[in-house]
Amino acid sequence: MCTVHSILFGGENMVNKAMITGKEEDQLTFKIINELVNGLKVSEVPERYPISLDQAKRISRYKNMLIETKGKISPDAYKNLIHLGMKSLYLGSLFRESDWEGLNDILLSITSEVRRRDLTLLIEELHKKRQKNKDTQEEINLLRSEYRRDIKLLESQLKRLYEQAKEINYTFDLINKYSVHIRKVFLDGVGFLNGKLVLLKIFNPDWLQTMLQDGIIKYDDQELGYIVVNTIGFMDFYENKVDNGTIINSFKAESVNLNVVNNMNLTESLREAKESIKKEISNIKQQKKNIEQKLKNINQSKANIITESKDIKHVLSLKEIELQRQLKNQGLKWLYNQEYAVVDDFTLPNKKIIDVIGYSKKGKVIVIDVKTSMKDWNNDKNWTETLKYCDEFYFLVNNETYKKFNKGVNSFWKDNEGFRDAVGILVVDETNKLTLVEPSIGHMKIHHPTELLFEISMMTSRNYVLGL
Repeated sequence: MCTVHSILFGGENMVNKAMITGKEEDQLTFKIINELVNGLKVSEVPERYPISLDQAKRISRYKNMLIETKGKISPDAYKNLIHLGMKSLYLGSLFRESDWEGLNDILLSITSEVRRRDLTLLIEELHKKRQKNKDTQEEINLLRSEYRRDIKLLESQLKRLYEQAKEINYTFDLINKYSVHIRKVFLDGVGFLNGKLVLLKIFNPDWLQTMLQDGIIKYDDQELGYIVVNTIGFMDFYENKVDNGTIINSFKAESVNLNVVNNMNLTESLREAKESIKKEISNIKQQKKNIEQKLKNINQSKANIITESKDIKHVLSLKEIELQRQLKNQGLKWLYNQEYAVVDDFTLPNKKIIDVIGYSKKGKVIVIDVKTSMKDWNNDKNWTETLKYCDEFYFLVNNETYKKFNKGVNSFWKDNEGFRDAVGILVVDETNKLTLVEPSIGHMKIHHPTELLFEISMMTSRNYVLGL
């Protein structure tokens, strides 16, 4: 007769080694599983063994789990599934969803001594981590799109500025071939606006029509004024007037571009334009470099999320889950005792999930962000995005984490310059007493306060009505 031991574990020795628990009922359970594998109906089990039909159904579900997960989770995870015994049924939701990755992750993070309620906590935490990673990846993808769009826009601006700089340099090369007097006429009478050489002054109104007819200048509807389209022609025209003995006095020149003259603050001389374009190119290059660095950082953040989602030690830790729950409860009580309506695991409009949020009768909003370790603290690069949704913001940590934080406090605030006054710190000591260590000055301006308060109220109502 074949047995479940040989079917599932590939040999009697492996089964004996894997299943030694010292409990007689474990032997009974596997004896029944062997019978079920060999064709015994679940309804017939209570007739042969001193167990109820409900117990028989549970053993059958455990048998199905053992058979179905074989080869779909890692060998170590499978051994832990065996060690768990009937407690593994508390992981049934993952089994029914064929979530082998999630089942594998949880099984690798526990021992056979794990409590049933801890298995439920681990499933909840697994889903929270996945949702958080999903929301963060969506946020990252949005930022990446924005950064790439900004880079393209800056590159377009650079291209335009390079063309203008080239045009100005070319113009200087041309006018430098003429006498100092003629160059002065050009530099006094021509300005630079929106990448165009704009005629600002004419030394004889009669010359305007001549220059128009000769194609030296033309009327620009966009600028509502005359622009120089033939620099050499312009220089030759004035040089010819000088050669013919015409006296040119730039101080008596008449303005001809009323629109341009009325916007002289937007009109630069060629020399000013050359310098300002040079500075603008330098500024845009720096902006582009900064955004490219942000894009690099955001790409690294996405890589870290992918890595962390595969790192079971980072994703699931019963100790951290329990600590987070304890700290969160202390934060809820602290706000509630100050007459705040409170709720935990609240999703902000920017999709960021925060641990604790509360609001007072006056509509004051306080957010508490629980950190279970310095690694948890340092890994959160987006906490500042929460500030716009609250009047006061606090980190809540235990005493051990706070001591470690103090050792590297200067480095933390250096990386988050400008937010020091906005952030308060709450510490829970070994006796479970919460202390306000550093206050939050609270000068933030809340985005959409009415909608935020309504959502908090709705979540509190859902928790009450639906018993969540």
